[in-house]
Amino acid sequence: GERMTVRGTSHAAKRAIKPFSPKQRTRVFLFVLGKGEYGATLHEICVGLSIDASSASPRRGELEKAGFLEDSGKYRPTPSGVKAHVWVVPKDVAARSKAMLAMKGITL
Repeated sequence: GERMTVRGTSHAAKRAIKPFSPKQRTRVFLFVLGKGEYGATLHEICVGLSIDASSASPRRGELEKAGFLEDSGKYRPTPSGVKAHVWVVPKDVAARSKAMLAMKGITL
């Protein structure tokens, strides 16, 4: 069989998760959008969507890089007391997204 190196394992994992990434990105985006200006920490995203941080964190990063999430500059403690960034959807993106969803009869 194929020898699995750390790099090979990582590439295999990426191939396995790739079909799920767009759906997870959408779920993360809609979750944070629904929180409005209150936003969400990564922990809150994980708990709210029942997904692991190893899945949620990369999706959050992808959304930030694409301009769909931004650091609010605020922090909230996690259950363990660690100070966590609060992520929000930028106001212009939120307004456009909510308007598009409303046209489809979806409200958050």
